[in-house]
Amino acid sequence: MTTLPPSADSPDAAAPAPRARSRGGVRWLVRVVVLLFFVIGIALLALRELVLPRIDEHREWIAQRLSQAIGVEVRIDRLSADLPGAGVRLQASGIAVGDGASALRLERVEAQLGWSSLLSGRPYFRNLTLIGPDLTVIREADASLHVAGVELGGEGDGGGLAAWLFAQGEVAIVDARIAWDDRLRGAPLLQLEEVGLRVERIAGRYRFGLQGRPDAALAGRVDVRGDLVSDQPADPARWNGQLYG
Repeated sequence: MTTLPPSADSPDAAAPAPRARSRGGVRWLVRVVVLLFFVIGIALLALRELVLPRIDEHREWIAQRLSQAIGVEVRIDRLSADLPGAGVRLQASGIAVGDGASALRLERVEAQLGWSSLLSGRPYFRNLTLIGPDLTVIREADASLHVAGVELGGEGDGGGLAAWLFAQGEVAIVDARIAWDDRLRGAPLLQLEEVGLRVERIAGRYRFGLQGRPDAALAGRVDVRGDLVSDQPADPARWNGQLYG
């Protein structure tokens, strides 16, 4: 008995077609992945070899973007960048935040730029480290906080600065000098030396540690830690959580 080949309309004849289409889809996907790999590699190479070595030429533009993001004028004297690993590392010196004699001056800042900044156009840092700043923090009689003449948590420029800082991944202050002027309580000026502060943000949760050495006549070494949550971290009245000292 002669066996006839399956007709074109039979299920057996149509079966190889889906498998062929599946193999074709896999090959197409592999080609796209390989192409993306090479495009990203070329882009990173161009960024490292062509853009980052000349980043100081664009520091005024970068300062303008920062000023728009935080609502306070920012000036940068020197800026450098490299690509040591998975992210762009920035180093800046001679930074002034604010106007006139009351401006906050930072001698050195190091930061790792988040890749989302390239998509959003808004500066975001995975970590931001301020090295050796000299800060004066004032708590006024109405409980408002001022740093270098800028009010934090208010409706004006300082609210934008504080909100922007709390939106970063991690903010650290290393080897700082901080003067605490509590006019609400009328307490004597408290000077802290060798201050270290680290604030880590995970969504709306903030973990921080603060260490410093006050005047020996006032107290021993300060060591305060906290685990806080807030939907508006720029406003101190909206904080909830625990402090440890």
